[in-house]
Amino acid sequence: MKKKKTYLIFIYGFVAVGKLTIAKELAKLTKYKLLHNHIIVDFVESLFGNKRPGTIERAEAIQWVSFGLIKRLIKKGDNIIFTHTYSKSYVYKNGMTDIDFVKEIEKITMVN
Repeated sequence: MKKKKTYLIFIYGFVAVGKLTIAKELAKLTKYKLLHNHIIVDFVESLFGNKRPGTIERAEAIQWVSFGLIKRLIKKGDNIIFTHTYSKSYVYKNGMTDIDFVKEIEKITMVN
């Protein structure tokens, strides 16, 4: 039996431009799962705190949760809408740049 193709819609843009608003409406129309950066960051901050947003542990946790959830949802066969805030010059404390983050998302989805 052929594996069902899954899709990821990646909404990537500046802070407060309506990424989540668009993603919610798109999720209603498409029935895709919505995985947005707010929920991931809030979850990580609930465990690591938000006083030190540049810590290696926080950065790695955000990456681990984001990449892990996307991998798992794709493996399960779910279509996904994922939001992420654009930051051309941002570098996580573990050395990953924002562009590296986006490339990793692309790499994960290309396996499908």
